[in-house]
Amino acid sequence: MSQPYLGIRVVPRGGGSWQDGGVLLSDDFEVWYAFREATVPPPNHFEFEIHLGPDDGGEILYRPDYPSDETPRWEHRFHWPEDHRAALHQAMVERGVFDSRPHPAMDEDPPGSQVESIEVHSGGRSVHVPWGAPGRAPPEIVSEVRSCVPPYIWDQLAERQRAYSQM
Repeated sequence: MSQPYLGIRVVPRGGGSWQDGGVLLSDDFEVWYAFREATVPPPNHFEFEIHLGPDDGGEILYRPDYPSDETPRWEHRFHWPEDHRAALHQAMVERGVFDSRPHPAMDEDPPGSQVESIEVHSGGRSVHVPWGAPGRAPPEIVSEVRSCVPPYIWDQLAERQRAYSQM
């Protein structure tokens, strides 16, 4: 089922402040990233969500198939060090994720397409960047977010995905 894209929305929340158009790293810095593989026949479909913060923790929720009552959900928690938090936040500032200009919204995901989105809370504001919208979050940000998950977890998920695909 396709979910509508939302343009950037700014929502008051928590502490922190914005200064000169930039965002200061605040205690409420939090990132949600969602990925859904394109519509492909099983067992090639998978999807996952990464949640980082607002403290030094992160987690990934991975589904090796289309969502259903029978699809396993694999969850892994991990440490998200302060220096990684600061580096990701700085990369987002430099690449305009916190810019106040609205991103044009799309009505729906293109049928059958791969879908990614990022939502960020920082400095009392919430920014949602739909992947399909012009001006979307740059691929470098997606790579930075994905790299916050330790490699050994990606390795475990890949191995479990292979085993699941052979069932």
